[in-house]
Amino acid sequence: MAVLTDISLLLTNIFGSVILLIFYPILSILNYKKKKTNFPSPKAVFNWNIERLEELKNECLDLGVKVEIESIDVTEKEKIQDWLIQFDNKYKIDVLIANAGTMETMLPKELNFSEKILTVANTNVIGTLNTVLPMIPIFESRGSGQIVLMSSITPFCDYVMAGYTASKGFIKSFGLTLRNDLARRGVGVSVLAPGFVYTPLVDSLGYNNIPALQAVTTQDASKLIVDGINRNDAIISFPPLVYYFCNFVSTIPPNLKNVINFLAHSLLKYPDYSKPLSLATDLPEKDKYHLSNPIQNSSTSQKKHA
Repeated sequence: MAVLTDISLLLTNIFGSVILLIFYPILSILNYKKKKTNFPSPKAVFNWNIERLEELKNECLDLGVKVEIESIDVTEKEKIQDWLIQFDNKYKIDVLIANAGTMETMLPKELNFSEKILTVANTNVIGTLNTVLPMIPIFESRGSGQIVLMSSITPFCDYVMAGYTASKGFIKSFGLTLRNDLARRGVGVSVLAPGFVYTPLVDSLGYNNIPALQAVTTQDASKLIVDGINRNDAIISFPPLVYYFCNFVSTIPPNLKNVINFLAHSLLKYPDYSKPLSLATDLPEKDKYHLSNPIQNSSTSQKKHA
């Protein structure tokens, strides 16, 4: 039965792809007209450590740009909501980018599997909702505005880091569904699904020197993101070849994907980051954190800096 199901899914994918190719010219024209918006050019909003934000603020001030920064834990619902509303009353938010997030490899190795999963879910899912939900009724009342949600390429593959991948899968589905709900009210929603970018988050994986991953710089990533926001794209993903490959992987039937994952595990041989420190003897020395209060001191990756 599983074999028949896999074959049926593959044939359905092939048939569906042929139909989409036939009707693509018509669909692309309709999509182009529908995507036209009256959104102003997006203002850049960065989520980073507070020291880097201070540097960025000074750079912007030198260019004559008015900048405000704040450090707020995105898991604190009332604080982030109050700050967003006060900021909007003062400047009027046009584009909101919910970018704060973490993954298992960025958390202290003293945490066990359950603690890591809950921390990642709390930051990536609840933190994103705390950032986005207060602005939805405000944008709706204006009939304009744009929400940008940070997902990842990982939900297309469902391969590593259950907590991170699942949390980013939630963001992807939430964002694309929210896009449908808000489009009729003049509010845009874009989902960022980047591949490997040279950031501390990707550095924690230790995969920076693998050419096939086609990691991009933050400067290149920023340009691609801003261009995608200007077009009000549904999904903004890069680098292209990685996105194409992962999108193809997402069409593979789950049972068949088990075999592919098994082969990948045999070839890649990556450390098990889900283990607590006492068991993770194969981790690089730079990834071994020794913190007196691991949950409290891991707040850097949970902060919302705007």
